[in-house]
Amino acid sequence: MKIIDGQAPQALTTVFFLAFVFIADAEGGLTSREVERLNKLLGDPRWVDDELARAALAELGTHYTSLWKAYDAGSMTCDRQSLSTALTRALSGVDASGGASVRSALRNFAQRIAGPSSPILSRLGAGAATRARQTALLEFEQLLSAIHVASEPLAAAPETAVASRPGVIENGAAARDLSHWPAAQLEFSRENIWQRGRTRVRCVRVTPETHDVKTFTFVTDPPRIISYKPGQFITLEAPIDGKIIRRSYTISSSPSRPYTLTITVKRAHNSTVSKWLHENVAPGRELHIFGPNGTFSCFHGPAQKLLFIAAGSGITPIMSMLRWLSDTASPADVVLINNVRTPNDIIFERELYLIGSKLGDTLRLGIVPAQVQAGQVWNGLTGHFDERLLSHFAPDFLEREVYICGPAGYMETVKGLLDRAGYPTHRFHQESFGAAPAEPAIAMPSVDPRPEPTPSPKPKPQPAPSPIADADTACEVVFSKTGKTISCKPNDFILEIAEEQGMELANSCRAGACGTCRVTKIEGTVLMDDQTALTEEDIQSGMVVLCIGRAQGRVVLDA
Repeated sequence: MKIIDGQAPQALTTVFFLAFVFIADAEGGLTSREVERLNKLLGDPRWVDDELARAALAELGTHYTSLWKAYDAGSMTCDRQSLSTALTRALSGVDASGGASVRSALRNFAQRIAGPSSPILSRLGAGAATRARQTALLEFEQLLSAIHVASEPLAAAPETAVASRPGVIENGAAARDLSHWPAAQLEFSRENIWQRGRTRVRCVRVTPETHDVKTFTFVTDPPRIISYKPGQFITLEAPIDGKIIRRSYTISSSPSRPYTLTITVKRAHNSTVSKWLHENVAPGRELHIFGPNGTFSCFHGPAQKLLFIAAGSGITPIMSMLRWLSDTASPADVVLINNVRTPNDIIFERELYLIGSKLGDTLRLGIVPAQVQAGQVWNGLTGHFDERLLSHFAPDFLEREVYICGPAGYMETVKGLLDRAGYPTHRFHQESFGAAPAEPAIAMPSVDPRPEPTPSPKPKPQPAPSPIADADTACEVVFSKTGKTISCKPNDFILEIAEEQGMELANSCRAGACGTCRVTKIEGTVLMDDQTALTEEDIQSGMVVLCIGRAQGRVVLDA
């Protein structure tokens, strides 16, 4: 083998390290078992024949700790682009004959890393890699096949463009590496569809919508076709001050554009996560999300006539549905009433008018500011939501399927008006922010949108009222599965005091609306004010939600 570039061994060491992390950590959360398996491969290199690959693996064994520290500190990235760059550098440093041998060693290494980490699973026949690792292995194979080795002859190509190798389009004598353009390689197949569960995403764009609202655009990493229902939501993990804080946000994009996913977030003065997103998330930032979840979607109930009603950032799920209806050429007759504070607070303003021009007579767009301040120009209606406004934009509202999202007070106002008009409740759909009630009419929400769809406006049953213990009464919460016991006061929220003690409990809305933090109560009394996440059956079975749950005395939880 002839080494053209003297840096080839070091470059190949980097490739082996990145390949290990890219595949073994595909699910997120690399374990010590994976590192142990890597050490075994490095300690017994008889599985590889190539001399250069053996030298690179020996270097990896020596420098693994420093490489990992660089990766953990963020000075070394491990994504598709960085892996492609490292492969290009390593393979360009060897001649054609050596390149084939190095490729073989890399493929062998990747396949060994992708397999099951447990010898017991292998003996039981569970030898297939997980879906995430299979995908990562396939992507690595595509990158490896796409890199052209120095002095390696290019195969003759037909006159027309043919995708003969994954990740490469060949046209005549030119081969184009598409590794930097993931969407061009994604096919609509089951293995390429975004699966529910914890998923890594990368921010690729931040778009200012108003003075205090931004849209964050994400792609999945590794790339996936993103599938969900218009109006659904995701739960995002924000690493803030050494803790993971979870918040739910409606997806504002449309599944008809399946390569990216967007959330649109208003920066609220009393919301830690929204401020963190606005100040810290920029293109390149990676996060983890869960989802999609929710049933607040016109997808589930096709109707010829729709009425969307939104206030403030409640426009986000409505916008997802409106984009989807426009993209899919729906023949539905749509009315949108969008209440905002001032003309400067119109989220998606230009796109709303653009969609209106596309849909023509099938969309009646009613954007209504509550007030117009000095210096602002506005030629349309102003005011709060009332019978006059409803009759002006949707005189036939009794014939329409209604979808509403906004602050609690706003939705109560709209629902009360519709009830008095005799609107059929089974055609009324609302999405709750899960926040404390806001002022009626068009008041903006005081917290981030934290949606858990409420398909029916019928209030969910509450547990029978119990007397609140004296404020100084000593209480305790026992987590039976972990054996952890924490002391508290009757007015302390269980989730908050558990987090103060270093416990990590699944949660999202923190307002009793989504049910992410629900657990079964084995013993004791837990008070929950204004919860909407539990059904009567849940309550009867002892289910409680920790975010608004307060222990009264001794409580034992199945958690």
